[in-house]
Amino acid sequence: MNFTQFLLILNARKWIILGVLLFTVAATAAVSLLLPKEYTATTTLIIDSKSKDPFTGQLLPSQMFPGYMATQIDVINSSQVASKVVSDLKLADSPGTREQFMAATEGKGTIEQWLGNLLLQKLNAEPSRESSIISLSFSGADPRFAAVVANAFAKSYIETSLDLRLAPAKQTAEWFDQQIVQLREKLDQAQQKLTAYQREKGIVESEERLDVETRRMADLAGQMVAAQSAAFDASSRTRDSANLPEVTNNPVVQGLKAQVAQGEGRLADLAKRVGANHPEYRRTQAEVNTYKVKLATELNTATRCSSAKRPPCWRATLKTPSASMTPPCNATARAAWKRNPRKPILQS
Repeated sequence: MNFTQFLLILNARKWIILGVLLFTVAATAAVSLLLPKEYTATTTLIIDSKSKDPFTGQLLPSQMFPGYMATQIDVINSSQVASKVVSDLKLADSPGTREQFMAATEGKGTIEQWLGNLLLQKLNAEPSRESSIISLSFSGADPRFAAVVANAFAKSYIETSLDLRLAPAKQTAEWFDQQIVQLREKLDQAQQKLTAYQREKGIVESEERLDVETRRMADLAGQMVAAQSAAFDASSRTRDSANLPEVTNNPVVQGLKAQVAQGEGRLADLAKRVGANHPEYRRTQAEVNTYKVKLATELNTATRCSSAKRPPCWRATLKTPSASMTPPCNATARAAWKRNPRKPILQS
């Protein structure tokens, strides 16, 4: 069969071919018009696998990158991420959702899992072949809802990925904290037993590091010095309270000082022009005196406010514990401690 015969065959069956073509186009158009419209929203995620882990400080080996991308795809398609999307968007609270859930599952499972599975059926996560980008696509009848769900999946994936990194670090930190507390308690108990044994046997300790009471007394002495310094600083600030920044920068005090200065300037001008016995001079002088009284009152108030912000005096609180400390071990130190129990004693 040559090409001419092939054309003759097509010409003989042209109406059949045209009929099939027209039927296919009509069926496709009818299906397109009858089916509901579907919109697809797409968002992208950048997977930063080359940077150091912020918690472990390790780099991901390059040969593990394909497996890492596959793991991230599985995390995106997990029920945990889908349940978080349902919770964030509050899809379970929409009217009619519970009735649909009961009709579809007969009450088996939870509504969050059911909604999450429905969302995952319309979700498509595809990694890029030549880059570290994952494309998330969600299809739906409503374009706005599709965009919201796609962004919600991206957000939930980021939060879940962060939780997966933080959870081991938190567990490790909690375990170390528990171990530190237990070891510290054991150390305190051992030091107390050692101190009691030394006191019972009259053993003189050459190093103060092992004596619990001596270390506590040294700490209290340091706190006493700090409290005395704070009290001296507070008293010096009180004596010179009129020049404190808290007082001088007070807007009310600054305003009264300006009014007093202006009034004194007017008094000097009136004294030259009309004299001290003029009624206007006396009225201006009375106003200046009133401003001065108000200024003194405001200075006193600002000073009290500044004094109220001073740190409290801890001397009485700090002196009391040192007096109730356990006396030293040897007789000489114990006699000195009885004469002045607040003074730290160095045993040698």
